[in-house]
Amino acid sequence: MRLQETLQRSLRSELYRLQKQNGYTLSKLGELSGINHGHLSDIVRGKRFITIGQLDALAKVFGQPSGWLYDLYTSECFTKDKASRTRLLPYLIRCAEIGLHDSIQQVVSKLLDDRKNVGILFSVAEQLFANGKLIQSVPFYQHGVIWNSTLTNYALYLLKSMIMSWVKGKTTRYANR
Repeated sequence: MRLQETLQRSLRSELYRLQKQNGYTLSKLGELSGINHGHLSDIVRGKRFITIGQLDALAKVFGQPSGWLYDLYTSECFTKDKASRTRLLPYLIRCAEIGLHDSIQQVVSKLLDDRKNVGILFSVAEQLFANGKLIQSVPFYQHGVIWNSTLTNYALYLLKSMIMSWVKGKTTRYANR
């Protein structure tokens, strides 16, 4: 738990450092990022968790690339080693969208310490799949299948076959234009 607190302070201290380095008041930073300045104050003081959307908005303000500070964001996703579904789902989906596989693996390893968290992986997979991000959904289904005895390798085989058929159909459709 001490490490978790250190990581939270690191995320917050980086936000605070850049705020001061750029000479932004909380009001100005809120105006630029679209985040209420009261919420920003609570975030920096550790009174409120930051969402992945808020972190992305701040990255834009500070001229940072997508995925900025995501390696530190994992501390926002676990409180006293309990997974926060409301923070993990958007975080993992965003990581999958921008290809941050190391960040995903770090969280998945921690999630799988408790079998009750397997549902989070399936939820991420289903949301990615529903949004047409079929390839990105496969690793989440795989992790879920490995840890959930109600699904079989045959189910994973069917999923991969379905995705490959979908990809092949898209490729054929574009080739025939």
